[in-house]
Amino acid sequence: MSSIYQFNPLTEKLALNRACGCIGECVHRQTTGGIAQELVRQFEERKAELIPTDDQPGTLRIDLSQTPMKGDRFVGVALANRLDAYREENPEAINELEIVLAGQAGHDFAALGLVGTTFRIRSVGNQIPGAGDGIGKMNQGGRMIVEGDGGDMVGYAARKGTIYIKGSVGDLVGCNMRGVEGQGGPVIVVGGGVKKRAFESTSGGTGIITGH
Repeated sequence: MSSIYQFNPLTEKLALNRACGCIGECVHRQTTGGIAQELVRQFEERKAELIPTDDQPGTLRIDLSQTPMKGDRFVGVALANRLDAYREENPEAINELEIVLAGQAGHDFAALGLVGTTFRIRSVGNQIPGAGDGIGKMNQGGRMIVEGDGGDMVGYAARKGTIYIKGSVGDLVGCNMRGVEGQGGPVIVVGGGVKKRAFESTSGGTGIITGH
């Protein structure tokens, strides 16, 4: 039997005040190697593709699924900062950025996901996809798709965006989710089961648990 949870949003100001500590933690804890570094390198080389022209629609797809992650932490956090800065200078670069990965991500995968970004961990060969604690932490509007299990605190303090977990997750899924008044709220969908204290202290968004 599926369970659906819906929560009333707080005002944007209150949501930002309560989440500012989480933002600072994510921004300052960035890995300097592995998949996270390669994502930033490829983004810097190809970011102009996000600007629409007569020849291309303004989308960018980075596929690193042939190099499976092995517990890489903070994948996507530094990328979110680079993308945000690029959009400040180039407002037209708001189109879709898709990241395709494989293997097992470590903690804080795709934290601070921005509008127009999709992070996908797909099943490739005999690699078991999944991610650790904090998938989509403080999500700002991105989409995360994990074709496997997730850890604890999936979608912690998310404000917008959507997180899909095909498998099961740990404790505190959706903890402290905060919707933005007039803009709806985040959505978390879990295909498997959840552990304790799901959606604790949550006041905005939707949680759908289809497993047992």
